[in-house]
Formats: sequence, structure tokens, C-alpha cells
Amino acid sequence: MATTADFRNGLVLQIDGQLFQVVYFQHVKPGKGGAFVRSKLKNVLSGAVIERTWTAGERVNEVRLERRPVQYSYHDGHLYHFMDMQTYEDIPINEEVIGEGQLRYLKEAMECSGLVHDGSVISIELPFFIELQVVETDPGVRGDTAQGGTKPAKLETGAVVQVPLFVEQGEMIRVDRREDARMKDLQLLERMLELLNQTGAGAIEIRKNLWSTTIRVSKDAAFGHSGPVTYQVAAPGGSPNPDGAAAETAPPRSGEAGKEKGEGAAAVETHLHEIKSPMVGTFYAQPEPGAEPYVQVGSRLSPGLTLCIIEAMKIMNPIDAEVSGVIKEIVVQDAQPVEYGQVLFRVDTNA
Repeated sequence: MATTADFRNGLVLQIDGQLFQVVYFQHVKPGKGGAFVRSKLKNVLSGAVIERTWTAGERVNEVRLERRPVQYSYHDGHLYHFMDMQTYEDIPINEEVIGEGQLRYLKEAMECSGLVHDGSVISIELPFFIELQVVETDPGVRGDTAQGGTKPAKLETGAVVQVPLFVEQGEMIRVDRREDARMKDLQLLERMLELLNQTGAGAIEIRKNLWSTTIRVSKDAAFGHSGPVTYQVAAPGGSPNPDGAAAETAPPRSGEAGKEKGEGAAAVETHLHEIKSPMVGTFYAQPEPGAEPYVQVGSRLSPGLTLCIIEAMKIMNPIDAEVSGVIKEIVVQDAQPVEYGQVLFRVDTNA
């Protein structure tokens, strides 16, 4: 039987006789109290989404669904019809099961995955990465960063996404359909940063139910300018760290770097090569949902071998190995946001 340590997006669980698919999860280790996992679960048959909190390590009843290739045929005004590409059988699926987030990217003749339980297709899953044509967008001006270097673009399915300024109407782009939720979070974050700049405040705290998120601006005393914006998640009145310190990082003071790295640390660095993210984006361990990951702990590398994908501004960027060796650690989880310079893999170059 699986536990919460096995949680991943797309995992199907049986709870009280019903099937639920994990659409979001977060492992939380508060400074006080035991670790737990927050999750959002979608009812596979009805499409309803519920929230549930689990104790870390709690056992769950995993259901392994078979995947079957299906192709979208048409919409009759009530149901969406798909064709089983093995049996050519017609499969009607209601809108709630597919979900609004997927329907925004569904187009005629698109090949999808049908999730099969007890011999019947009970749900549909679109590919994460989809190629669609831009049907409407404003011409962009190179160097214009007023909107963060992006602009809205309407796609052939009706979905509106943010694209780089150089993208023109009529172009085909590859999009990540999961970006909708993250884009809303990004817009909220940008608004809060505007408030920080306008008010000169040092931090903004958002409270929801029993939890809060704090966005804090750190100041670099040496140069007198704003440093990186960091965030922490903590219970109101509590702290994410046992000592009460904020989850921020700062450059070591002069003379401290040598103290932090002893001879043992230097020896470890000699044997372990760190592969870092060359950009800000989202880390994906496999090319498509349900596919095997590019690499795993213990995989032997050679220069040029693809390790993962970093999605940035709707563009999928393969990250290739730059050294030979064996992967000793994969530092980030699938679908996790990463920062520029963040360590992704540690490789033993002497193995």
C-alpha cells in the first residue's frame, strides 16, 4: 500500500469507495508539530475538487488505472465524444469530468489518454504540452518590459496565455496547459510586489484558514539595494524554522565562507558535480505525463544526455548533462518551480 510519500500529480486514490485523482499536493514541515501533506483531489467521475490534509507517512489506497489512447471527435452540446483508438468505440464524457482547465485546450482530432477502470474509460487526460496556433495577439516591441516582457495571446481553442513579445499571430507555439493556475498565482505575486514598492513596506502577509504566506523584501546593506524577494509559509504566530528565522538566504559575510566549508566539504565538492538550472522556470522530470523520467538516481550520464525539461515562458528547454558520472541525488521534485542557479542534480564524476 502506498503512503503520502508516494504522492504525485495524477495519482489515483480510492477514498470511501470513490476514485479521486491528486491534482495538487504540498509536503509541509512546520517548525512546531508534526509534518503533514496538503492536497487537492478531483473526483474522477464527477469532476468535483475537494481539499484534504494527511499526516505525513499516512497510508493511502492507490488505484492503478490503465491508460488507453483516445481521440477527440466532437461535442454534441451536452457530451464530449472520444474514439477509442484500439476498438473504435465511441466514448461520451461529460464536461465536469474533463474539467474546464482541460477543455480550454481541447481541439478536434487531438489524441489524449483515456483512464480505464474495470474495463471502462472513466476520464480523459490531455497531454501536458500542446501545440496550438496563435489566432490573435498584439504586435510586440522588442525591449518593451512594461508587462514583464510578455503579452496576452488568444489560441485557436479560445484559451488566452501569456507569450514572449516576439511571438506573432499565426505562429504555432507549444504551451503547458497546467500554467493557468500558476499564472493566477504569478499575477497575485506581481500585485503584492507592486504594493511593496508603492508602500515601502518590508513584508506582506496573507492569511488563509490556519496558514499564512509572508513575502518579504531583504535589503543588501553592502550595496543599498533590494535583494531577492523570498517567501515563507508558517502557521499564524508560528515560524517555519525551529529557531524562528525566516526562510531567507543571504550571501555570507566576509570571512564566513571559509568557516562554512571545511576540508570535508571541499572533498565532497571534488567528487560531486552540481548541475544547476540555467533559468527561472518549472522542472519536469519526464517528457510527457505517465512517461518514464529522463534519469533516476543511479543513472549513468554522458555529456549531451537529456536530464530534464525546464519550462520557461511557455517554452520547453531540455537540460543536458555536461559531465560524465552517476547521479547521486535529484534535488527537486517533478513540476516544482526552480530559480536561476538552483541545484537540480548532484553527480559523482568519479563513479
